[in-house]
Amino acid sequence: MLSVPRPQSSGAHMPIGILIIDDSAEIRCMLKSWLESDDKLLVCGEASDGAEGVEKALQLKPDVIVLDFSMPGMNGLETATALQTAMPTVPIIMLTLYADSELAHQALDAGVSTILSKMEEMSVLCDEVGRLAGAH
Repeated sequence: MLSVPRPQSSGAHMPIGILIIDDSAEIRCMLKSWLESDDKLLVCGEASDGAEGVEKALQLKPDVIVLDFSMPGMNGLETATALQTAMPTVPIIMLTLYADSELAHQALDAGVSTILSKMEEMSVLCDEVGRLAGAH
């Protein structure tokens, strides 16, 4: 998977580092393109499953994590719980096609900051990344 070292602070504007965890290579590619269309955002890494995502998060120390709900192996809730334990201050945005109030409750309990539909306009995701990074 792709991993880009984040530049060290030189006093200049630092982009918001984002880790994408999604089992679909196509979705990861689309998310990376959309997110990096905003020059304040940088995808610093990608992972194709939850276990790899936790490992990459610890290695890359992203500012925000974008996490798929439905993945084989560790699903999004299990991954969010592991991430919350390992990195409790890093905001997690969960993307799903299957949002309902029960999932929302479980996701919040697992440490997810925001749940967004994969059908949402990508500008909403970019805005939410910026909002959460600014609050953390």
